[in-house]
Amino acid sequence: MLVEVKMRMDMDRSNTIGSFEELGMMDPFRPEKSIREAIDLVYTFDFFSEAYPPQIMEPVNQHNEEQKFKSNLIKLPNTVFLPSKALWRKIIRAVVKFGEKDDEDTFLLRFALVEKSTEFIK
Repeated sequence: MLVEVKMRMDMDRSNTIGSFEELGMMDPFRPEKSIREAIDLVYTFDFFSEAYPPQIMEPVNQHNEEQKFKSNLIKLPNTVFLPSKALWRKIIRAVVKFGEKDDEDTFLLRFALVEKSTEFIK
């Protein structure tokens, strides 16, 4: 519990995500240009230093090692980000525009979200 509180207190609330591409997603309102930008950006990511750096992982790993046979292990989310207000508005517009008429697979494809997505960018 303390680790979770510390992680929340240490959350970077000033460096927000301003675009779909920063998340490795495609902007459904400009797909042709956006998919290339997203792919190029994803190739620059270093997951272990940017998503889960050692200063976050060391206390989590220590806690989980201490709680090895108990049920209160910390499970990190796959992705944590704080979208900017402009990106939130764009996400909401996309959900309203495409959410009702598309089936789930089509909707996710609008953002380039597919299972085994790395196979698509080789």
